[in-house]
Amino acid sequence: MSLKKIRLLKAKKGEAYRKFNEISEELSKLENLQKIPKLIKEYKGKYFKYHNSYGGNEKWWLYVYCSGVSEDARFICSTFQVTPMGLIEIETHSEKGEWLFQIPIKKAEYNKALLKVKELINAL
Repeated sequence: MSLKKIRLLKAKKGEAYRKFNEISEELSKLENLQKIPKLIKEYKGKYFKYHNSYGGNEKWWLYVYCSGVSEDARFICSTFQVTPMGLIEIETHSEKGEWLFQIPIKKAEYNKALLKVKELINAL
């Protein structure tokens, strides 16, 4: 096979990969558009807690409030946690995956845990 033919085939292969990726992205967007109404109904405005850890035996709660769903079917959330080492982490608007929605909780439980975090911060 000639070098010219090899280059031509590699160029065609590259174009095929680009076209495949373009089609895959478009398909993903359409699939997300179909999923979003169901995800909004199921998760928007709801509260959860997730048993978090660094991979060891120590675990703590990460609290989550889902305020919406993005165009790519990711969840817009506010989260907070206090690790056993005393690290306080608060995110007010970040995109998260569904894996965080481990245990549904009431708004009152979320607010009670948030109040404890506020008290820790005020004590500094």
